[in-house]
Amino acid sequence: MSNYKKRSRARLITAVALIAASFCSAFVLSFIANRSTPVLSARATLIPGHTVVESDISSVRVALPDGYSHYFINDRNIIGGIVTRTIAAGELIPSAAITFSESSLSSTTVPISVHGYDIPLNIVLGEKISLYHVGDPKVSSDVTPASLLIRGAYIVGINSKGENLGGDISLTVSIDSMQVSALIDATSSGRIVVVRAHG
Repeated sequence: MSNYKKRSRARLITAVALIAASFCSAFVLSFIANRSTPVLSARATLIPGHTVVESDISSVRVALPDGYSHYFINDRNIIGGIVTRTIAAGELIPSAAITFSESSLSSTTVPISVHGYDIPLNIVLGEKISLYHVGDPKVSSDVTPASLLIRGAYIVGINSKGENLGGDISLTVSIDSMQVSALIDATSSGRIVVVRAHG
């Protein structure tokens, strides 16, 4: 057999193999698509106490095991539901992270004012933080050592306009309802220092 015929045969075999591979890929992709389920996903970070609105969610198709019901399927309306734990941007929305009963909530939002140097740089909405109370002689003559005030709070609002004028930054934080009084009392006797939580 001449070299020309050998090369022609090799090219034919390669072309047939590529066509077969493309058909197999299309079949596999079609099979996966048919097996996938539209599930609700968070477009942005959702924090505890937030009421879900339409712009918060999107639908993505994922392959879930049969009978798997830990996430909200696309046909489930969760608008108006209340977030009970932080849901990261892009995360599938777990059914256990949304409640439709306000009585089941244990968190509330509280506005506080902190100095610009008492808050980490580049902190963003949805971040988990700890709040420390630091005695301030400008506020109270009874200066006490720094102490952990609240662990596991979340940033739900940031207004840093006053920082450019040398003033304070206004924050809204989500905390356990039972801790509101302690936080308000602490602001009257010293400074609140925000510490970024890790893990």
